[in-house]
Amino acid sequence: MDREEFIRRTGEDISEEDYAKIEMVYLNHPGIRDVADMVGLYERFGMKVVELLVRPCAELAARQERLMELGHDYEDLDIKCDELAVRVEHLERVVRLYRSVITVEDMLTRLTPEILENAMIGRE
Repeated sequence: MDREEFIRRTGEDISEEDYAKIEMVYLNHPGIRDVADMVGLYERFGMKVVELLVRPCAELAARQERLMELGHDYEDLDIKCDELAVRVEHLERVVRLYRSVITVEDMLTRLTPEILENAMIGRE
């Protein structure tokens, strides 16, 4: 809905300033579903009801905008968490590999012929 349409439907000349308030209410009040609702509200109660509703509707619009921003922030964080999970998984594999290498090196430095001989007893 634009100002000209609202003027046509109500038959009243509305200032730009008043229309900005009407539009704020029209776009953000959860109980106003369409142009007919807004026109009906205005015809029944005039600018007084618009004046009463404009502040809460502006606050609601600001909250909705903030929620959209937070939604985008959440999406960005979700992507970063996925990227971090992949990095952590990679690091865990590197740590496991590193530990297994140390264990093998440890075993090789500690192996003596006597240990090998004892390990072979009973396998014959």
